[in-house]
Amino acid sequence: ALETSKGEFVLLLNSDTIIQKGALPQLLSSFANHPLEASTAHLSSARDKLDHLGILAATLLNSDGSHQPQGGSLPSLISLFTMMFFIDDLPVVGTIFPTVQETGQAAKHRQFIKHQLTNKLIQKGWVAGTAMMIRKEVINDIGLLDSNIFMYGEDIEYCLRAKNHHWDVAIDPQAKVTHLGSASSSSENAILGEIQAYLYIWAKHKPHWQRRFAKMILYWGLTLRIFIYKFIISRPTRAKTYKKALDLLN
Repeated sequence: ALETSKGEFVLLLNSDTIIQKGALPQLLSSFANHPLEASTAHLSSARDKLDHLGILAATLLNSDGSHQPQGGSLPSLISLFTMMFFIDDLPVVGTIFPTVQETGQAAKHRQFIKHQLTNKLIQKGWVAGTAMMIRKEVINDIGLLDSNIFMYGEDIEYCLRAKNHHWDVAIDPQAKVTHLGSASSSSENAILGEIQAYLYIWAKHKPHWQRRFAKMILYWGLTLRIFIYKFIISRPTRAKTYKKALDLLN
């Protein structure tokens, strides 16, 4: 569908979503209010300025209307460590360090507060492909979604490519979409798919020396999860899932 699209903007939308009234016009309006300023997009001094908005996601809601976290920081050794060792669950500290997935308690609370306090676009490293609008120039610039990743992690990889080409990525707190399938993100397929995606992203985008450290972080983070779910929380099925994920590192 992306290959044959003709419009100025392309919308990626999961089948398990409900678009709230006014969400799509709001996304288009936000793009219109943030025209491209390519002359400054590559400057480090313009890092926090939305001068090259290329990817914009709607705010996601659970079926009960509560805020559903999405996105996070771009993959790095620090953000991967923060997620894998539950740093983003810790009060105060968890709001300071970047995390790949903003699913820890502290990180989720930080994202929720941001959405409550502002109507302005919220810059992110990456956003979920659940309800993502992409400027056609981005596709012309960096290409399509990577066919080597399916379902889990393709949005992270795509936003990483976009950011590497100086495109800005953000969430619009005024455009809302209900996502009914959030529970599937904790399924076995999701866990295994995300680990495979991290391995692929490090192999494709990161320096060779980082791959060993990324694998170490994943190894010990998964080992910690196996211990927790096997001996503390007593969820043997989940422990087996993380054991399968650990086997992917071999």
